[in-house]
Amino acid sequence: MHTIHQLRAGAAVSVCCALAAGCDSFLTAGGPPALLVPTTAVLLRIENQSGIAAEVDVTYMQADLPVRTTNRRLAANGPETSDLIVWTSADEITIRAAISATADLAGDDGTLVGELLAEGELRRGVDYAGGETLTFVIPAPEPPAPESPDCNGNGVGDLLDIGSETSADCDANGVPDECDPDFDADGIPDACDAATCTSCEGDVNGDGDVDADDLRDFVACQIAVSADDPCACADLDGDGIVGEVDEAMLVATLLDGPGPCP
Repeated sequence: MHTIHQLRAGAAVSVCCALAAGCDSFLTAGGPPALLVPTTAVLLRIENQSGIAAEVDVTYMQADLPVRTTNRRLAANGPETSDLIVWTSADEITIRAAISATADLAGDDGTLVGELLAEGELRRGVDYAGGETLTFVIPAPEPPAPESPDCNGNGVGDLLDIGSETSADCDANGVPDECDPDFDADGIPDACDAATCTSCEGDVNGDGDVDADDLRDFVACQIAVSADDPCACADLDGDGIVGEVDEAMLVATLLDGPGPCP
């Protein structure tokens, strides 16, 4: 006795079935038994959502039967972006979708005919059971990753330079040190080159207070511009150089009244 299965109204299925393979009777809705389908058979629907014309190879493998392969070409858009492969018995199904020779690749950078779009492997009893309809989707390709800047012009992206330790990045800002500002040209970026003020900001002469005595040393540091020792305490805004902003901050401190470091 064969099991009776209901199919959706209007479902069009072309089936070739050997009774010896073990078949079930299928009914179209409201109609008489019309189709004999192997109990291990599945319907496979392939949908192309990639936006690129695709060529799809499907291979069906079943014990004691020859390998069966079918090829489908799916359009980039419109009604021909999907196809339904008739009931087929298989223990394992492999699917490979690649860019078709009919694909319009005008203006595309680097995309080649035959390039893989999607692939999959399905096993009966793991991924599907007989009598099911499977859907395999060819997805839209992921957008290409933005190119990394190449500030040092060595043909390698900055992040790859840093990741491979070809370039250092002492301040972890994602820019090789050789491309960061380096006012004194000592090979160390300003952000990593500034010395540490061991007294307090504005105490340029290091005597423990901020007063008029610091002005002469401040001017010397301002001429040198660099905030390296002994000018670390002259860099009041902490930008690695001694400039006009630091001068204004020191003057404001003196106008508020000189005094010892806190």
